[in-house]
Amino acid sequence: MKTYYTNEVRFLLPSQCVDRSITAFIVPKAGSPTPPPLGESGEFSMILTRDEAPAGLPLTALVSGQLSALESALPTFFLQERRAASVDNLPAEQVEFTWVNGDSPMRQRQTHFLSGGLLVTLTGTALDADFPRHRDVLDQVVATMKINS
Repeated sequence: MKTYYTNEVRFLLPSQCVDRSITAFIVPKAGSPTPPPLGESGEFSMILTRDEAPAGLPLTALVSGQLSALESALPTFFLQERRAASVDNLPAEQVEFTWVNGDSPMRQRQTHFLSGGLLVTLTGTALDADFPRHRDVLDQVVATMKINS
């Protein structure tokens, strides 16, 4: 067993458990003083996900697999950018893409990195037209990330 940490609690995690936890943050819609009720969307969301990373598979291959799955799931998927990045001075990859959800053009940026045998992904999502206002939030979060050993 290993100790699993969050901001609020730590506990022993049985070795057969696979970490696929999700941490979610939202930015309320402009002019709204409080976050929307659960189940309603804000203007911008950030999600931190973790998934098992098969040993020996390079980050670029893992990200390519994620992109293939997105392209299959989203008929209007269009990759805008894929580039090398860094998180805490370690290799990372950033991808940015658009798709249409119903009648709403959407944009998402994902920053992928490896940590402790996991593929960790920070995802920022907003309406395509609103996304530029939130780039600095994503940049700031990525710039301040520190990988726990």
